[in-house]
Amino acid sequence: MCDKLPSVDDLVGRQAEFAAIGAALRRPDLAGALFIGDAGVGKSHLLHATLRHAEEAGFVTVSITGTRALGDIPLAAFAALLPGRPAGDAGDLVQIRRALQERAGNRPLLLGLDDAHLLDEASAALAHQLANDLTAFVVGTIRAGEAPPEAISSLMKEGVAVRIPVEPLDAADLSTFAEVILGQPVSDDVAEQLFLRTLGNPLFAKELLLEARSSGVIVDRGGVFHVDGDLPAPSSLSQFVDARLAALGDVHQRAVSLVAIGGPLEIELLEQLVDPDALVELESARLLTADEHDDTLMVGFVHPVYADAARRAVGRLAARQMLRELADALDRRTPRRPQDVLRIATWRLDGGSLADPSLLAAATRIASSRNDFDLAERLGRAWFDQVADTPDGLRAACRVASAYIEQGEYGEAISILADPRVRREAAAPIDRLRGAVIEGGMTFWAFGKVAPAIEMLDAAAAELGGAHPLIDATKAAIWSAAGRPNEALALTPPGSPAATMPAGVASDLLALTTAGTPALALQRVGDHPEFVHTGGAIAAAAHAFALVETGRLRDATEFALDGWERAERAHDRHGCVAWAIALGWADLNAGRRRAAEQWFDRATTLAERSAAAVHGTRWALGGLLLSRAQDTDPSGALLVLDRLSGVPPHEARAHADLELRGRAWLRAVQGDVDGAVRELLDHADEATDRGRHASRVRYLIDVVRLNHPSEALAHLDSVPCVVDGELLPTLIDAIRAAATADAAGMAAVTDRLAELGFLGYAAEAATAAWTMVRDANGETRTVAQYARRAQELREGIDVHVTPVLAQARPEISLSRREREIAELVAEGRTSREVADELIIGVRTVESHLARVYVKLGVRSRTELADALGLLGAPT
Repeated sequence: MCDKLPSVDDLVGRQAEFAAIGAALRRPDLAGALFIGDAGVGKSHLLHATLRHAEEAGFVTVSITGTRALGDIPLAAFAALLPGRPAGDAGDLVQIRRALQERAGNRPLLLGLDDAHLLDEASAALAHQLANDLTAFVVGTIRAGEAPPEAISSLMKEGVAVRIPVEPLDAADLSTFAEVILGQPVSDDVAEQLFLRTLGNPLFAKELLLEARSSGVIVDRGGVFHVDGDLPAPSSLSQFVDARLAALGDVHQRAVSLVAIGGPLEIELLEQLVDPDALVELESARLLTADEHDDTLMVGFVHPVYADAARRAVGRLAARQMLRELADALDRRTPRRPQDVLRIATWRLDGGSLADPSLLAAATRIASSRNDFDLAERLGRAWFDQVADTPDGLRAACRVASAYIEQGEYGEAISILADPRVRREAAAPIDRLRGAVIEGGMTFWAFGKVAPAIEMLDAAAAELGGAHPLIDATKAAIWSAAGRPNEALALTPPGSPAATMPAGVASDLLALTTAGTPALALQRVGDHPEFVHTGGAIAAAAHAFALVETGRLRDATEFALDGWERAERAHDRHGCVAWAIALGWADLNAGRRRAAEQWFDRATTLAERSAAAVHGTRWALGGLLLSRAQDTDPSGALLVLDRLSGVPPHEARAHADLELRGRAWLRAVQGDVDGAVRELLDHADEATDRGRHASRVRYLIDVVRLNHPSEALAHLDSVPCVVDGELLPTLIDAIRAAATADAAGMAAVTDRLAELGFLGYAAEAATAAWTMVRDANGETRTVAQYARRAQELREGIDVHVTPVLAQARPEISLSRREREIAELVAEGRTSREVADELIIGVRTVESHLARVYVKLGVRSRTELADALGLLGAPT
């Protein structure tokens, strides 16, 4: 009936639905289509868009809406077509058909039926007739789970109308939808919360976003909306859900309230407390749903918005009573699973009943293992308050302090460990050891102080009767992060108990990598691969950095992406910080500076309310500064510098390399290149003194990139530098080649860097090699070959502003005639064929082609096509 497919410009994520309605309109055997989906999913919006586009395609459109209030009045939905006549008049049917035909004239008619499941029987029958005799093409909407009138159902049963499901938006489309609603992008945190709260329902998402913006929960930061807190449930949605809940009976209300307060709940548990028939009816009403989870049928709400509204409808006293009922019912289950222990403890705590300390202790441990540190803190505090003055007091305080640290609440952690009720002398030695490790570690990681942290750990070791592997491993991790690899490695010799502990493994990875021996670091960890995944965020990031420094850039990226996904699934915020920094570092080395900026920026946001609140924030901002400092416009880097000024200082020098290099690059971009070089050489001196040879090489290669290769080589030759792997020796070769103007050596460096995937460095090396050959008046063909290589590599990276790349860009220019001939030859034409087409002599073709070969640095027709692809428009 129509050849024009509706446009999707005004709808997000509805390409499939629009394709389906377009296909239905073109099929001669169809006279209708019905959009079917849940409330708020966007059915009406699709219908209205279809009507609008149908009008543009030449249809006459009429739209009616079904309502419950008029559902018993015959033809009530069509009453507007007959002004002045009461609905239900026996003559209405004929007059309505005539009115529709008069309105359509000689054009096709499209009839829209919004909420077709609420139409009165007579209106539904009329719509059925209009479709059957092809008087109108009928497009309607039906809410999933509702039974439409028989006449509407018959349209699908008889094959007259096609059924078009309307599903919620996926996460990516919902993020785009949010951008459309708010007029600018939203952060990943907003997008994630939005999807979790709405499950892709556009109506719910729109209401939630508008409420969040008006209440200030989402705020504009640099043109992107970020969230401060949890997205609120809008009152408009609460009213929508309240209306559905109010129609329920007492038994159904009780079931809904129990699921709202404690859910999702196992069906066996719920059936102990409510009538099973009520649960079946609530499922049919599409309020509750039952899904398999770990071989258990769990009952929950069809939509999170329903759960929010149902929770608000339960009074505080009633909620406490229900929580106690749920805890008692679950307590009777045997055997208990870890999630049962966690829920019983939480329900008893929130229900106001006193939970057993051993139950709270177990639940606190389980919550921590699941990275739910807010819950671990609440359960742990309740446990601590019961046992604070007993021998278990210090153990409880340590568990709660750890939960506070993971949320970046260092002051609270210090406070609970210093609680006067805790009797340390009565605590078990293992608990005193844990307390000392937590306090010493926090002194460094939270407050950035090396010496006090080491002193605290040494004092604890003396109190406990001498050295202990856990204390040695903790001290080693601090020395490694502080940029003192030699001190760290002395504490974790191969085969020692400290070296096999997670902190010891992390320390070895970082220490050996910064010392310039990343290949040895990876060899060491190969004996304990499980610690890469279970040893915490520091070990994970150190392993990824070791992969980068040894030259295995692609492996590092793959490893870090896998780790990022695992940390996200586990809600491991601290782990996500480490993985995001590792991914930013990998992208920066690969020449993907824009992608690196996004990862570093994401890490900065994630570091808030995590154990990395200080050192992780500085580390991530340092990476962001280094990324942005290599831009022609320093304003972005200056903004990062402002953010860094608001973060407390930290002595994690191994993590500070990115920041220090970024500050030097910013100084160079602002015009003080000599000052930047002096800074880098000073940092290289300090790295040399501390044995951080990987850092030293990175500082010196930056000196070369700032066009001071002689100073870099002099520094390199002043102290021996033993490094391993593929990358660091190659960078040293680059320093020597640059200082001696060795074009062939720099070309070899280019090839090795490109093969390893370090395209930013490779592009600079290729450009430097071309410059050397050009300045030495090298043979024209060789200069062209070097220029072509530089062009090829520069195409694969983001724009950098390094002095090497800012030099005259290697360009190869062909005349229009040369380009014309070269392109025809590259297509496979013979010289005779080219001459005939251009009406010139064969010798002329060959002469031009010879010059092209020299200019492009190629020797055959097979090399010509690739070379032409790098050229711009002909001159």
